[in-house]
Amino acid sequence: MRRLPARNGTDAPWLSGLAPVCWQFGGEASLAGCRQMRRALAQALQALALTEDTRQALLLGVTELATNVVCHSSPPADRFFMVIRQRGGRRWLELRDDGAPFDPILHSLGEHPALGRALGCSGYGLQLVAHLLPALCYLRLAETNCYRVPLP
Repeated sequence: MRRLPARNGTDAPWLSGLAPVCWQFGGEASLAGCRQMRRALAQALQALALTEDTRQALLLGVTELATNVVCHSSPPADRFFMVIRQRGGRRWLELRDDGAPFDPILHSLGEHPALGRALGCSGYGLQLVAHLLPALCYLRLAETNCYRVPLP
């Protein structure tokens, strides 16, 4: 996982909310909302030309991130929003929430074990996310957490 650096020029779509949306989901930041999001995302991913392994990695990784939003955000998030965007030959999945800043890099037990323990997080779920979605990026945008992963 890495933080998404501020970019401009040719990489503008990664910062811009103006890239066309191919699919979207919005829901309550709750465990029930996570289940609804997972079902909706599974259907959306079926329509894309992805391998089964890639689909399962995306589903598990994004579900873990959404569950972290629900269980660990303080103050808690009220809603999350997910989109698949496409510009040119690039596609990416984006998960946003309106909770407190939650940078998975800082909370990962693998990179900062003392900090993770001090915050009461095991970090193992985030290690799983890092393994499943190695290109995942985090950015805090306009009072929202934004997690982005490029799609093949």
